[in-house]
Amino acid sequence: MRSISLLLLVVLSLVSCSPQKKAQKNFKLAKYQNVINYYLKVLEKQPNNSKANYFVAESFRLSNRIKDAEKFYAKANGPGIDKDTVALYYAKALQANGKYAEARNTLEEIESSIEEEPLRNHVRKEIEGLNKLEKLSENKSYYKIKNLEAINTPFAEYAPAYLNNELYFASSRGNQRIYEASGTPFTDLYKIETKGANVDIATLAPLPDMINSPSVNEGTITFSPDGKIMVFGKGNTGKKKGAYDVDLYLSRFRNGAWTEPTPININTQIKENDPTSYNFSWDSSPAFSPDGRTLYFSSNRKGGYGGLDLYSAQMDSRGRFGKVKNLGPDINTAGDELFPYVAESGKMYFSSDGHPGYGMLDIFVVNRVNGRTVIENLGQPINSTSDDFGMYLFKPDRGFFTSNREGGKGDDDI
Repeated sequence: MRSISLLLLVVLSLVSCSPQKKAQKNFKLAKYQNVINYYLKVLEKQPNNSKANYFVAESFRLSNRIKDAEKFYAKANGPGIDKDTVALYYAKALQANGKYAEARNTLEEIESSIEEEPLRNHVRKEIEGLNKLEKLSENKSYYKIKNLEAINTPFAEYAPAYLNNELYFASSRGNQRIYEASGTPFTDLYKIETKGANVDIATLAPLPDMINSPSVNEGTITFSPDGKIMVFGKGNTGKKKGAYDVDLYLSRFRNGAWTEPTPININTQIKENDPTSYNFSWDSSPAFSPDGRTLYFSSNRKGGYGGLDLYSAQMDSRGRFGKVKNLGPDINTAGDELFPYVAESGKMYFSSDGHPGYGMLDIFVVNRVNGRTVIENLGQPINSTSDDFGMYLFKPDRGFFTSNREGGKGDDDI
């Protein structure tokens, strides 16, 4: 009888381990929604399970839903969990939910005890940023914003770009396939005719199938000034082999149509000049300079200052790109910088969660003051405690941006 009981115990242990191992594998493959679904079931029976809380919190953060991670980070403690890093992300979640005093207190409690200098410096910069928020809120705003209701849906619409009286953007509308990182549909690229901000909804159409692929995210798009070259981000297949994470693709407009997109030569490679050798980094959110000679983009390739950094590369007459250059520590931080955009005036706009801001991604502009680079938060109402990104001006004083703030139609809205 005892041997039978022991056998049952072993079998039950193996069965219970199997879903957990699958969840761990999904976490490594960035299938975060699957991880969340598994560990939420664990938390129904064990609400204080530190490991389950940790993986739910991390999965929300890594799938760009850090607001939802707050209550899980609060219980993510125990053996094998870095309490200081968890405290940092807990503070970021508090900040994203507008709980600035609690976020500052959380960071101040751990600041002096952190042994690793990079993390300690990161925490100090976060505290400095929170201390600047009150002054930032006092600045006068010259912006008026409104939801572009004609094209927004309960799904995601983001990263607008303007070309020849047409507005291009990414959207997850109409896609039945689900991206396992976020639990939401994959995104495709669309275009619609527009005069300024007045869109003609009858002209809304997806880009050709050679651009939009099933079970792959197509995202931020940019065009050369003459409209003959398109560069866009494509990836997030969730596969470890045979597919890249996110890469930049280029297509040319020839004979009235776009050519088959091909990966460009600045995507991160393990072996130089070997297009079959990639290290699965994230290379996306491209933007051409007004003269079309420089491509700016965001990447988490090795050698940066933190998560995603902004880079530039010069393009020659054949559409080949030269050496990639990091834009440096004045712009890049230990956090994420992405969605660069250079206006006709030459001013660069970008989004960041590493510079002092309201919570998640805020939009910033790069100014030159007495020979120095000064990063300015655009303030409210452009920025909020939610993600604000993807600035694009079609006139010096008019343009588009994206936000997932409350009061919209659903997910990201333009």
